[in-house]
Amino acid sequence: MKFKITPGLILGIILLLILVLCGFVLLVSHLLKNIDTKWAAVLFAAIIISAFIYDAIEKKQEKKQKAEFLETGRLLFADHEKAFTDFYNLYLDNKRRFLSQNAQLLKNEEAFDFKSLKPVEVLYLFAVSKKLVHMVDWRDEENEKEIEGFIDGLIKQTQSWPNVSKLRANTSEDKQNDGLFIVDLFKCADKDLKLINQRLLFFELGWDAYVYTVVPAKTFDLIKGKPAGFHGVSKLKK
Repeated sequence: MKFKITPGLILGIILLLILVLCGFVLLVSHLLKNIDTKWAAVLFAAIIISAFIYDAIEKKQEKKQKAEFLETGRLLFADHEKAFTDFYNLYLDNKRRFLSQNAQLLKNEEAFDFKSLKPVEVLYLFAVSKKLVHMVDWRDEENEKEIEGFIDGLIKQTQSWPNVSKLRANTSEDKQNDGLFIVDLFKCADKDLKLINQRLLFFELGWDAYVYTVVPAKTFDLIKGKPAGFHGVSKLKK
């Protein structure tokens, strides 16, 4: 079972610490008879107010983030905007119904904690449902020319792949599965895609794999200024 830190958990910890602190102050006051208990009450009230302010700020930021991901999804899935909007709004409004309606989709997605799905994970799941995303292991491709094949199929246009072809030709097979080659391969693929005004866009899911799709260059420029969760090849590290 995954353990995740949430604003509610943090608030609970803060309240527990407050109770412990106030209990300690009251105990010292009782033992030493020289600490006014009213200060304990003031301290208690001040920290309680701070905790609720913190919780309110967290909820406001979370609401803003979810709205930003909705807009990001509309950009990313422009050809499926209504379907995505319905999918995402159901996630926001009724998580239990969202999970039940998408049970088949979620069946093979064991990496997620469905009780606390993140917005970027919801966008990924929608992309999976429309076959708009692909995953490659951090070390290498599973099949020969897997990346080019996925991209050509996605944009329905066969590329000449000049930079990718040159990289493959100049790299021995034993070096194509070292975890370094794959980064160079993605960067070369992005260069080739720029020639047709397309870009690689990666989902940040915290996995030992690269999860990516292809979007028009204009869409890429708009999305990269949105909330964290997506990035281009510039952030890939060897």
